[in-house]
Amino acid sequence: MFGFRKRPAPPAALTAALAPGEEILASAQEAAGGWLAVTRFGIWKLPVDAAPKLVPWTLISKVSWQAPILHVVRADVVGELAGAELIVDRHPYNYEIAEPGKLTDTIHARVRSGIISSTHHDFPGGGGWVVVRRVPGRDGPTVQVRLDPGTGVEAARPWLAGPVAEALAPFRGEP
Repeated sequence: MFGFRKRPAPPAALTAALAPGEEILASAQEAAGGWLAVTRFGIWKLPVDAAPKLVPWTLISKVSWQAPILHVVRADVVGELAGAELIVDRHPYNYEIAEPGKLTDTIHARVRSGIISSTHHDFPGGGGWVVVRRVPGRDGPTVQVRLDPGTGVEAARPWLAGPVAEALAPFRGEP
């Protein structure tokens, strides 16, 4: 009547994978037939012929939108550095989405709101980010270290121990 098109609902396989009380905040179908959906816990990906997979907000390093492509860089936890999770970026995933609706805005808002603080530290031989993030459904934040490409863990350890301790102090009851 008013020219509005009803957007298709996410597939049952995607909604069935959600935790009790978890609801889809935004979703969109990929040009290749898969689906992306955003919940308070992260981005759900439903490939065409596979089970849904959740990428938690704490493992999403970067997101950008260049219509019609959504670029998502996710990270893996590969160890620990000075009491923080050590994460390493994977190659970007690119999703072609013809009609994103509010998906991209919701993703950007969730990524930004999950970061409490983020500081970059340069040092001889490289650099890295110390990031403090909120974790949905959990008390207290997570502190992560994301090294710049080519920076070795052992080279970073003496330079980032202080910034990590400083980031953790407010959450340990330290002044």
